[in-house]
Amino acid sequence: LYKWADILKESIRKYFDNEEELNRVKKKQAYSTLGDAVLKTVLIERLDPKKKTAEEITKKKIAMERRDALTEIAKDIFDLENGEELEALIGHIYLEKGFDESKLFIEKNITEQLLLMIEKYVDYITIVKELLEKRKLKEEYSFIQEGPDHDPTFVATLTVSGYEPWKSEKFKKLQQAKHNAAENAYGELFERLEIK
Repeated sequence: LYKWADILKESIRKYFDNEEELNRVKKKQAYSTLGDAVLKTVLIERLDPKKKTAEEITKKKIAMERRDALTEIAKDIFDLENGEELEALIGHIYLEKGFDESKLFIEKNITEQLLLMIEKYVDYITIVKELLEKRKLKEEYSFIQEGPDHDPTFVATLTVSGYEPWKSEKFKKLQQAKHNAAENAYGELFERLEIK
C-alpha cells in the first residue's frame, strides 16, 4: 500500500533536488494531470450506463471531481498532502507500470472509499436551484478566473435577489467553485425560505 507512495515521493524529491522550481512544479502537474485522467477512466467504468440515467451519471461525475474527497483519501491512507499528490502517484504508477497496474492500485486502495464518498455527495447546486424555484427566485453564478491559462483557479459567486452574495473558496475547476458557493448559501437560504 505505502510502497508506491514512497516510490513517488522519492522520485519527485530526486527530481526536485536536481531542477529549478518551475520545472519541479511542471513535473508534479504533469504526473497529477495524467493520474487524474487514469483515475477518472477507472471510476467511469463503475458508472454503468445500463443501470443509471444520464442525470445520475452526470451527478456522479461531478462528485468524482471533488478535490476534498480525494484529499481525504490521500491524507488518511497514503499520508500525502492532498488529492493532487495522490493523482501524481497514480500518474507515476501509470508511467512506470502501465494502465492495468494503475487500475489495480486504484481498485485496491481508492475506489471503494471514493465511491462511498460519492454516494454521500450532496449536490448543492441542484438543491439550491430547487429551493429557489419553490419561491419563484432565480440564482445567478458569476466567477473570477485567476492564474495562467494553463493552470487557472476560480472563485464563484452565487447571487440571489434580496440577499448578500455568497463566494466560494478558490478551486481548480469552475464547477467545484460553483458547488462551494451553493453549499455556502444553502444553510441561510434553507433557514429563510423553507421555514416560511
